[in-house]
Amino acid sequence: MQIKKIITASILFSFFILSNQSTAQLSFTADGGMIIPIFTGSPQDPDNLFGFDAMLKINTNKKIRLGLDFGYYSITTVDGVNPDIRASLIPISASFEYSFKTEGFSPYVGMAAGVYLVTVSSVITSVDPDVHFGLSPIFGVDYYVTEHFGLNANAKFHYVIEGHNETLIGFGLGLFYKI
Repeated sequence: MQIKKIITASILFSFFILSNQSTAQLSFTADGGMIIPIFTGSPQDPDNLFGFDAMLKINTNKKIRLGLDFGYYSITTVDGVNPDIRASLIPISASFEYSFKTEGFSPYVGMAAGVYLVTVSSVITSVDPDVHFGLSPIFGVDYYVTEHFGLNANAKFHYVIEGHNETLIGFGLGLFYKI
């Protein structure tokens, strides 16, 4: 039920932004990457998670972008003793980015805030997702191959707030298309 509310709120937020920015420029970024746990507050050393991010962004002017981000990262562990365990992390966030340049090699910084859905399941059992709030500073670069198409590389420092706070770093490499 909470997932439906989060998705509905994200869609409404995007329509609000789009309706107020008639001259704004949209872009879509998709990248694959990994998330590395830095500090988990857990006694066990967690493994890296692999997955993707999809981002819809709107330029409010030449250097400022607002966006909606959706990611999916997962891992399946097989240790021969316990049943296969699958864990997933789904970040859903709104972001603000500032670009230092608008063509060629274009570095940017930003901040995202949103929810992180965490699920763990095995052959034996499945658990409803836990929902946690999180913040994520963003550092990245866009490289424009053409006026509308290019390459993207980014790093995100995920700080997930829960009973024991989680700190993770994500790296992504992908493509963007600017409408």
